[in-house]
Amino acid sequence: MALSNPGLPGLPYATPTLWAAIQYLGPREVAPSHRHSQGAFRFVLDGEGMWTNVDGDAVAMRRGDLLLTPSWAFHEHQNVTDEPMTWIDGLDIPLVAQLDAGFFEFGPDELSTTATPERSRAERLWAHPGLRPISRPDRPNSPLAAYRWEHTDAALTAQLELGVEGIAGVLEPGHAGVRFSNPTTGKDALVTIRTEMRRLRAGTRTTPLRSVGSAAVWCRPTPWRTRSRRAEHPPGRSGTSRPLDPRCPPPRCSVAYSGACI
Repeated sequence: MALSNPGLPGLPYATPTLWAAIQYLGPREVAPSHRHSQGAFRFVLDGEGMWTNVDGDAVAMRRGDLLLTPSWAFHEHQNVTDEPMTWIDGLDIPLVAQLDAGFFEFGPDELSTTATPERSRAERLWAHPGLRPISRPDRPNSPLAAYRWEHTDAALTAQLELGVEGIAGVLEPGHAGVRFSNPTTGKDALVTIRTEMRRLRAGTRTTPLRSVGSAAVWCRPTPWRTRSRRAEHPPGRSGTSRPLDPRCPPPRCSVAYSGACI
């Protein structure tokens, strides 16, 4: 379900450079292999027990995780449970369309792998804090396909705790933020889409900012708590009954945010 901006009539785009949508894969369903020149990210809203295979590497998808699918990487999905999974999809479709650089190709009908490992090959190689394999060259997009919620949650929590202690680290009092980065370069995880996570302490109001870049922002009233891979969790009750609300602040407009909870 594409989040269509009414300011872009007739186009299923969230902003002039970003396509955003809510996607859903039902119990035991499979999404067949394909690839495209557009880069993509996925942010899991609800569900457990699903894997995305990126160029044949099986990557577990869990609530709160950020998953990346770089341009021209074959990818497919499989849900091995009796519950659905829902996630946010973000792609640079409008940007690529303006460049007239859109390409799409279907892969094989059969899944490249039905493996369900706890950690993908990419995580085993790249997901060691501050460490990178010397043998591997720099890459424009991150080779790490999964950024786990437990690490994001811990980083944001630590920033706010240090802020209370008077130690530098937060963006401003009560406002923590992290940027998902490419471990080979330290730059953005995707070359055309910046991905960040922010957390506001209750009662915090951010400093108004203005940017020429367009953005899609999802706001959630309370953070998820880390859970085990196989933990049971009823649909629609992922820590709160309220959904994530999308916001698309227009370019060149002054924008601020307030924290009502956490």
